[in-house]
Amino acid sequence: MTPLLYVFAACIAVDGDTIKCDGGRGRLARIDSVERGEPGFQEAKDHMALLIRGKEVRCLVKRREKYGRLLGECSMSGVPSLSDEIARLGAG
Repeated sequence: MTPLLYVFAACIAVDGDTIKCDGGRGRLARIDSVERGEPGFQEAKDHMALLIRGKEVRCLVKRREKYGRLLGECSMSGVPSLSDEIARLGAG
């Protein structure tokens, strides 16, 4: 798949490495956050929610992963890599 740039105006956090946007679900590349029911899930989701709330999210998508989510590197104004920022916060 040729990398495609998706620009999302409205996203919500599904968990620490997945966002649901007006164009579908996306998963951040290079990190694997805790899953629902595991210790730290709510904290990881809350970190993601605070980062993306009210912001435009841009994702350079290279492929879909096994669950059909867009998989790519996402960024926002002032945050060059959401994956790196989540990892820095200890949530991914």
